[in-house]
Amino acid sequence: MEIVAGVVVLLYVIVALLGTRGNDAIAQAFARQHCVSPDSIFPRQFAMCGAGDPGPNGVRSALVKESTNTYKFYASGRRHCQGLLATLVLKNRADLLGWLLGLFFPQEDLLEIEVYVSDMSPMVMAVATPRQAKALQDRRDVRAYTKPVKVQPQPGAAAGGDGVPSWNNAKLQVLAEHSSFFYDLFGEPRLHGIFTSAAHADKLRLFRSLLVSSENGGGQKQVLRFVFALPSADDMAALAPLLALVPLLTDLVAMYRVNPELKKKLAEARARTEEALAEAEEARKKRVEALQRKKIEKALEEKERLARLNPEARRKAEEKLAKQAAKKGMKVKMVRM
Repeated sequence: MEIVAGVVVLLYVIVALLGTRGNDAIAQAFARQHCVSPDSIFPRQFAMCGAGDPGPNGVRSALVKESTNTYKFYASGRRHCQGLLATLVLKNRADLLGWLLGLFFPQEDLLEIEVYVSDMSPMVMAVATPRQAKALQDRRDVRAYTKPVKVQPQPGAAAGGDGVPSWNNAKLQVLAEHSSFFYDLFGEPRLHGIFTSAAHADKLRLFRSLLVSSENGGGQKQVLRFVFALPSADDMAALAPLLALVPLLTDLVAMYRVNPELKKKLAEARARTEEALAEAEEARKKRVEALQRKKIEKALEEKERLARLNPEARRKAEEKLAKQAAKKGMKVKMVRM
């Protein structure tokens, strides 16, 4: 037993050291490629990058390490936005249990970017892979306001006109409050070119989702949110075309204005949606209150029934109830695990 315990401890130490070193290597590669060099995307687009003064190599000061697998990068000083927060959520390589689970349930290194837009028209729109589109439905703004949009190629767009010349609906799903949001924004050749150009086809494997929302539930309501998969440390340059989406879409969204007629129509639809959601929430609360009252009434009835029993029968009944409660608690605990 002592030998087994010693081997397990040694494995934990080895995995922790190697995992931490591996995650640091990926984070530093990202910082060197995109956050530090004056020619990289973030220093070109933002006046202030990083959370502190530059260090000897300029890398570690650009990132804030929150844990062995979470790193953050801050940027500010750009038109149309109050700032940017990039979060690297890497595999839990430094934890032995997490590493073992990763063998059976593969995960991937992710880059999550949030841009806090200064001003934008009311809109909610998302473009995502099928798996991420399903996950986005858990967000209140996406669930309440959007619906699936089947993108139809626009005649004349392939010849250089406005519109989306082609789109793979099977690989990239669109959810939008109104289809015109997608067609108006992605009619920009530089934007739809990233998703439809053959030159970027291999880079698109790293794209997971983008969300444009004026109804974000956090402290900052007007948000652009991007999720990309991170490549290996030696292939970090592959992110460049996708990172170009960040400033491009920020400018397009900030300058985009919904026409007054559509704005009024969407406001009325939102009001109806909010009313329906409020009614559903009120009905849910009433159901919960009814269940609680029923439980209280049942508990009182059981208490009165026990009071009518003789002491020996009451003791046996209480023991039976205690066993049932313990068994129920074990089942709940196993389900949560």
